[in-house]
Amino acid sequence: MAISSVYKEALNAAQNDPQMQAALGTPIDAGVFVTGSMRTQGISGDASLNIPIHGPKWRGTLYDSARRENGEWVFYTLAVEVDSTGELITING
Repeated sequence: MAISSVYKEALNAAQNDPQMQAALGTPIDAGVFVTGSMRTQGISGDASLNIPIHGPKWRGTLYDSARRENGEWVFYTLAVEVDSTGELITING
């Protein structure tokens, strides 16, 4: 899957979220195997991605669901499930 703006925005939000930094440690990096789907048409679209992420403390999965409206991605789900605890942390992206 090509790196898209919705992927970059979601990862950036996770990397800069204080709760995520405390849970996973810093720096937070993305894994390789992103799953999900993305569809765009002109200035609209939908995306639902599962992005593996990790820091020096723990690993997790970044869940990113968004709709593209007038060329801008609007997130309606942006959260990380921490692998070690199962804790779900909502990101205010």
